[in-house]
Amino acid sequence: MTLMAFVNVAGASLIRGGAPVSSSSDRIPSATRVSMAVDIPSSPADLLRRYTNLKADQGRTAVLERPAETTRRGGVDPSRKYRVVIFKDPAQSKAFVADVLLKVVPDLNKIAATRIVEEVFYSGKGVVGTWVLELAEMYCDLLRNNGLRSDIAED
Repeated sequence: MTLMAFVNVAGASLIRGGAPVSSSSDRIPSATRVSMAVDIPSSPADLLRRYTNLKADQGRTAVLERPAETTRRGGVDPSRKYRVVIFKDPAQSKAFVADVLLKVVPDLNKIAATRIVEEVFYSGKGVVGTWVLELAEMYCDLLRNNGLRSDIAED
């Protein structure tokens, strides 16, 4: 595909495809017109053939692969569980902590939330629950956004 553009040397107007872009001049005299043809590749493969000199036999070919989740050191094991832990904060009341727990964690009932709050105020920290990493991070962030000090720990 070829794109044609005409530019007035004096800078009065630009015509693209025969239609003026600026209203300063409807017609550019042919003596002042400069024409430029740009050849646009029709496909990505055509672009690659024309503008790169990479060849497969030169060893410069790159293959993008999505890394698989592994259980090796440094990898993420999707079946591993993480605990969400909240910490005691003297500025917060027991009722406030219980209300936040009930609002954020849908699996908790009032008795379980009260048990967690008593554990937090007695020992300084308490386990809210155990989930896979993504859910544990989500609950931890929600607890933090509601004013509680929380963190996740590997189970």
